[in-house]
Amino acid sequence: MKKIIAIILCFLLLSACTPAENGEDIDMNEELTESTDDAVSMGGMMGIANPISSYDTAEEVEAVTGILLNIPERAENTAFSTITGTIAQARFTLDGIEYTLRASKEAPTAALHGIYADIVSTEGFATTGGLTVTATNLGDAYSVCEWEFDGAFYSLSRDGVEDMSMVVEMVMGFVE
Repeated sequence: MKKIIAIILCFLLLSACTPAENGEDIDMNEELTESTDDAVSMGGMMGIANPISSYDTAEEVEAVTGILLNIPERAENTAFSTITGTIAQARFTLDGIEYTLRASKEAPTAALHGIYADIVSTEGFATTGGLTVTATNLGDAYSVCEWEFDGAFYSLSRDGVEDMSMVVEMVMGFVE
């Protein structure tokens, strides 16, 4: 009895795999390729959407977010972008150290800097312009400064840890 059931199941499986009745071969990949091509030609993407959009200048980022990222003139390897169209971002190298500056007019619901590590120490600095900067040491890997200025929230992160007062002085250059 088991053999008869197995033969019937094999027959049904083979009949389901036969070509279409009109003799036309069906290419299942063709439909997938066409839909992928349509999505790409319409500017879409397959899969998870990338929330980061790249720009050539700080002015282009300002046009999208309303925030001008003021980075030091002698900064090198600059790259400007937005994240979800609401966070302005500039990555740059200054004196051989890599920095990431982010700003948003929306209050951050999580760490604006995007670094999730244990806080080793936090220091508050009051600057000459009445600006309060919070400097945070995140272990041996990163240090972060955060402040609010002119209706926007800012974070400046860098690789490595050293005297944070130097980074706070650099922050003053962003807001002047």
